[in-house]
Amino acid sequence: MKKSRQNSNKPISLKKTIITSVFGDKIDEELQRRLREDIDYVGSFHYGRNEIKYNIKSKCGINFNDAKIDSKKTAGFFQNRKNESLFYQYWIMDKTRPLVFFIHGNAENSTTHPFFLYNLLFQKYNLFVFDQIGYGDSDGIRGSLDNFNDYIDNIDDFINFARNSNNLYKNDIYLAGFSTGALEVLYYYIFKDKKHSKEVYNNTKKIFLFSSFFKPHRRLINFPAEIFLIIFSRFFGKDRLIKQVKQKTILESDEEFYIQTYKNLTDNADFLKRRKSDTRIYKVNSNRWISRIILAQIRLFIRILFNRKSAAKDIRNLKVYFYVSENDFVVDNRQTLKIAKLLNLQNNVVISKNAFHDFMDYEDERGANFYSDLNKKLQD
Repeated sequence: MKKSRQNSNKPISLKKTIITSVFGDKIDEELQRRLREDIDYVGSFHYGRNEIKYNIKSKCGINFNDAKIDSKKTAGFFQNRKNESLFYQYWIMDKTRPLVFFIHGNAENSTTHPFFLYNLLFQKYNLFVFDQIGYGDSDGIRGSLDNFNDYIDNIDDFINFARNSNNLYKNDIYLAGFSTGALEVLYYYIFKDKKHSKEVYNNTKKIFLFSSFFKPHRRLINFPAEIFLIIFSRFFGKDRLIKQVKQKTILESDEEFYIQTYKNLTDNADFLKRRKSDTRIYKVNSNRWISRIILAQIRLFIRILFNRKSAAKDIRNLKVYFYVSENDFVVDNRQTLKIAKLLNLQNNVVISKNAFHDFMDYEDERGANFYSDLNKKLQD
């Protein structure tokens, strides 16, 4: 008994405390399993005067209970260049229409924004989405990342897979991304080897960037923390995670706690209530992921800053639009405005008044204004 008492009072190792606080905890395999558990739930939203019901199910994606849309859908898994399985969905609505490739943001998946997806499908755009590595039903550690270029390669692999599977080589391509997905989209287009992806490069006509994560809001990461993450980036392992304890609390929480947890993400309580049902959406993260994202943000900005003529030339034949949320507590909007100005696209910035970071599922006046503007730009 004495030995047991001594063990219980044993001081925590300072070395272990430092490692945990700086580099994170070892992966909680049970938590990873819970974040991969199958989900199956229903939800609804209002589109115009109609109530649109949908069902989201693991390994099936989203269905809208609309035969005209659901019958056009294909879902499954494709293998990326690392032989990892990534879940995808696409809808071929009209083979003469443009192909829209939408890249989701962090802690999301390809089904997180039903309203946005439905809006495109209702207008008969051919829509292609997939779960990035580490998200949704795809392979990968939840909350971690090997290299940022893995995201970029996955976009390239998916576009090629989708076009080859459907013999769609001449259609116009629209690229779109939300938050970190917007960062990935612009990075992909500017850094991608144009000779290797000549057809995709030439066929891309429009790019839509929503709440672009070009720089984190200082509320999330202050300057000293950012410098620390940059300097020690190479030392962060992908098998060390942060916020695992908080994630467990979120999984067991009620709706009120969930809404309070994500109140800086959006003030759309109805959207958050629906979002809570998807337990694959997580807050788990890693310093490796954060540092890799910050370094990618810096590389993109430097490329545009010091090669602005070349970068502007790359997109001179495109229509590129930046959608900025006025009340964004996730993204530093000033960086988006700088990038738009460097690319001579300051007139293509659309500010969503009184909107939060996650603004694409508003059903009020803010949503109506956003979709009215977006739909006009899609058709122009």
